[in-house]
Amino acid sequence: FPYTTLFRSLQGPPGKYCPKSSQTDQGVLCPVGKFCTGAGNLPQACTAAPGNYCQKGSTSPAGIPCPEGLVCKGGSAGSTDCPAAPGNYCPEGSEAPEPCPQGQYCDGGSDQPDDCESPAGSYCPVGTSEPTGEACPVGSFCVGGTADKAACTAEAGSYCPEGGSAPGGTRCPVGLFCTGAEAAAEECSCPAGNYCGKGSKVAEGDTCKVGFACEGGSADAVPCTCEPGYFCGPGSDDVNGTICVEGTFCLGGQENAAPCAAVPGKHCPDGTSEKTGVSCPPGKFCPGGDTPMEACTAEPGFFCAKGSATGAGVPSQPGYFAP
Repeated sequence: FPYTTLFRSLQGPPGKYCPKSSQTDQGVLCPVGKFCTGAGNLPQACTAAPGNYCQKGSTSPAGIPCPEGLVCKGGSAGSTDCPAAPGNYCPEGSEAPEPCPQGQYCDGGSDQPDDCESPAGSYCPVGTSEPTGEACPVGSFCVGGTADKAACTAEAGSYCPEGGSAPGGTRCPVGLFCTGAEAAAEECSCPAGNYCGKGSKVAEGDTCKVGFACEGGSADAVPCTCEPGYFCGPGSDDVNGTICVEGTFCLGGQENAAPCAAVPGKHCPDGTSEKTGVSCPPGKFCPGGDTPMEACTAEPGFFCAKGSATGAGVPSQPGYFAP
């Protein structure tokens, strides 16, 4: 036979090459990490960028993007399984694992992200590994699902606590004050006689209410335990209260001071606990009501006895004289 019938030129197509002892001019697929231009050329080292690789049968030195769930170092290296930890994943074109996107969660390894299933008050931030996400942070509200956290729109006196789902937040707790918006609740610094009730807006709080005592700081108001003749007025800081003033009477406990209702000849001095007061002392006269007692104005021979209702007094008894 002629020599030319024993050998043929090997002309493999792009992506293939003809190794030694090839039996066909179609060649075999170029190996991973190499690229082949065909036409009898041997495989050449791939120059893929990180995140790319030359798969089996590659025709270009740049290779192709790394498939999702794998990592590719580039160059002539092939692909390997994604080594992602929980909360991370390998998207297409990965050189290394990346954090899971917001609104999704990632089991790690070669698994791809799934949509978050967080309940109201929770969300899935970047890097989440649990389908229920995590609690919404203070100053934000979270509607759940795949939605991201959003800025709180609370008015002064309210705030968005951890795990909140309402845009307007909730009322500030007792002992704290809230300036609204994205601000957290802060501890009150009330002076004595003030307190921070629910919904407080300022650090100084509000004046203590009648019937209560407030020691200040972040302490709540406490009910007064006054004895009869004493009361806790606005701004009290002592549970024992203060003495009832002239012209009023005080039942004690949490009751406020009230105007005296004394009949003529009686009055309500300091510390009175009886609504109708006590008898006017000798030498004085008491018109009644909440009017204070006054000095007697009787003429000689007259005097103001105990319980006098007018300043004119009454005549002196035989055997007595009234100067």
